[in-house]
Amino acid sequence: MTENEISLSDELVAGDVYIGAGESDIIRVFAKCTRILHDKYPDIHCHIQSGNAAFVMEQLDKG
Repeated sequence: MTENEISLSDELVAGDVYIGAGESDIIRVFAKCTRILHDKYPDIHCHIQSGNAAFVMEQLDKG
């Protein structure tokens, strides 16, 4: 699903990436990686949600 969102054509790399994670230091890693990704592909937009397991699961269920 994420691959389909990002690859609109052979020439353009764009789309939305949604990441859900628990409240932990891993959020810093995700933030750093998304910054690197965005610098290389400015038409990719990353959305990071953090919270407890119930919150992350609820967000996944909502799409």
